[in-house]
Amino acid sequence: MTLVAFLLLACEPGKAMTGPHIGALEAQDTTDSDPPEDTENNDEPGSEPPSDPSSEPSSDPSSEPTAEPASDPSSEPSNEPSADPCSSVSTEVFTVSLPPTVECDWGQGQNLSSQNGRIRAFKESAVQLSAESGEQICEVRVPFSSDQGGGSGAWGYDDEIVFTLNNRVMFASDPSMVGDFSSDAYGVVYDWDALSNLSMPFSSGANAWSAGSDAGLYIRAAEVNESLPSTTWLIDGVEVDRALQYTYDNGVLRMALHAYGDNDNGDCYQSGAQFNIEIDVAN
Repeated sequence: MTLVAFLLLACEPGKAMTGPHIGALEAQDTTDSDPPEDTENNDEPGSEPPSDPSSEPSSDPSSEPTAEPASDPSSEPSNEPSADPCSSVSTEVFTVSLPPTVECDWGQGQNLSSQNGRIRAFKESAVQLSAESGEQICEVRVPFSSDQGGGSGAWGYDDEIVFTLNNRVMFASDPSMVGDFSSDAYGVVYDWDALSNLSMPFSSGANAWSAGSDAGLYIRAAEVNESLPSTTWLIDGVEVDRALQYTYDNGVLRMALHAYGDNDNGDCYQSGAQFNIEIDVAN
């Protein structure tokens, strides 16, 4: 069994990072270079053997079996590769760290200048995994999925927050923040352009939006100098799986927290998150 290693990189706010990986498998060419012999010149069925056996040795019925294919078709499937590359996997456990952020960078990059009561700037904390060409990620298990039971801990944000998995929104601190986002086969697509300059909800988190059915998400806002509230990250497993399908299709896994502000010191704050994930990779 080959152990496939992934490099996990924590990003500074606003930067996405990828890393190289090892253990790419090389396909083996099993094509037969010798084509089967042409056997179309056999005598017609039902013809009588010639009276002089020495005149036409190829028509001797005892030689006919040699014209049949040498390989038994019934044995061929045993030489074919497995149809499911994920029938045998190696499992790796990684600690995902999303560093805390605070203080918006007004007017820098995609951010707008400060303005009271509007979503004008964001800071992002993200991690990304990328599979090397030829390697297959078979399954990813994340604790915030309802299929895994969710995760709890002390965590807070100010003014607003969005958490994404493969750029698909898993939760937002207020439903108004996702109203102009589009959707695709993987989920609700995060879009800063659709969010920037909207009215700031100043939500407490009590009315937070989560993808799919309400599975029990519980988040609360907290300013940078306040005590962190107890929270539970719990997202509908169906929607988590939709977003993870992007990973299986493209070999990339990305998670990010986006914190927002309008014009105050201490905006674009989130206290940071850390959790373990499991990744199954085809051997």
